[in-house]
Amino acid sequence: MDHSQFKTPPNQYRELPFWSWNDDLDPAEVARQVKLFAHAGWGGFFIHARSGLKTPYLSEQWMACVGAAVDAAKEHGLTAWLYDEDKWPSGFAGGLSVAANPAHRMMHLFCSIDDKPALIAERIAMFQAREVEGELIDIRPVDTPSLQDSADRLIQFYPQHLPLGIGKFNGYSYLSMLDPEAVRGFIETTHEAYKAHLGAHFGSTIPGIFTDEPAYLTDKGIDPSQVMLPWTDELPRLYQERSGRDLLPELASLFFDVGDYHQVRYEFWATVTQRFVDSYTKQIADWCAANHLKSTGHLMHEDTLTRQVERIGSAMQHYAHMHIPGVDNLARTINEGWGTVLTLKQLDSVVSQMGKERALVENYGASGYDFAHHGRKWIGEWAYVLGANLNNPHLAAYSLRGARK
Repeated sequence: MDHSQFKTPPNQYRELPFWSWNDDLDPAEVARQVKLFAHAGWGGFFIHARSGLKTPYLSEQWMACVGAAVDAAKEHGLTAWLYDEDKWPSGFAGGLSVAANPAHRMMHLFCSIDDKPALIAERIAMFQAREVEGELIDIRPVDTPSLQDSADRLIQFYPQHLPLGIGKFNGYSYLSMLDPEAVRGFIETTHEAYKAHLGAHFGSTIPGIFTDEPAYLTDKGIDPSQVMLPWTDELPRLYQERSGRDLLPELASLFFDVGDYHQVRYEFWATVTQRFVDSYTKQIADWCAANHLKSTGHLMHEDTLTRQVERIGSAMQHYAHMHIPGVDNLARTINEGWGTVLTLKQLDSVVSQMGKERALVENYGASGYDFAHHGRKWIGEWAYVLGANLNNPHLAAYSLRGARK
């Protein structure tokens, strides 16, 4: 080992910050800032669209600026990593992938309770159960004739796409991560667009592409009182193939402690997780591998096992397919609700078991501009001890003009 490399490491071992593109972009200014990155000692950067961006995302001007960044990075010996979304979470391409096909919007399975059921209520439900004297009975598709003249409550289950115009930042609906065709549309909108403009740099100046906080369920824009689960029309078939059971008569066991609910919930979440891995993470990684890129990034809600089930299933199953898996470590200390030992050790476990070379940590987000360097050093070293070896500092800003601060 050459210990002098610790004092002056090659660029491949230096930190790679998010570079917030958050204003009206100019190729000359982009190139100037890349030169400053090199002077400051960064190894490269992730181009990251953020709030305040005025240049239309994925437009010709956007691509011209990405090209300027790549050319400048090559000149200064840096790496220029791509980022697959307009802000986050990844999947909707700033609205473009969903706008191209509204049927690709995310779906939820809702559960509603009617305390005053009537025949018409039964006929509009997609699937239903009746509660009589405190017990749920007669779970069936709605077209089955009613077997009860009265009920205490009618429990209705119905799948539904996200409403149009629901999005975390851009006012667009989120993509169905459980639909491989929807994900393919996202790839065509984003990844293929970068390939058409910059494919000659793939595998060299552009080593890979970052995906940020994808999830199979979002409650953005949904009434928080509504109970819901992730859904796709293929789920009953997938559940049957995995468990040998019929999902529709068991829907109530997903929401209520009735029937064989422990087993039903296990099989349901295992089915959803595998579908998400195959539909999104693996499909993205396979496209990257075929195009000489490395897939990297992190998923939503990795910090506890319970939160993982709610949004992504099992983080470690996704990491297995990513070329450089990563995690998010928010805020200033591990005592603020994020950055538990579990978060890093899950990542380290997969990287070690599968012989992956790098383990990324997105550090310092939500820590504020007044966060001192010694604090950043402490958190960075804490992550390194737990297995991370690629630090992705959050955030270098293209502009601090006005509210962009």
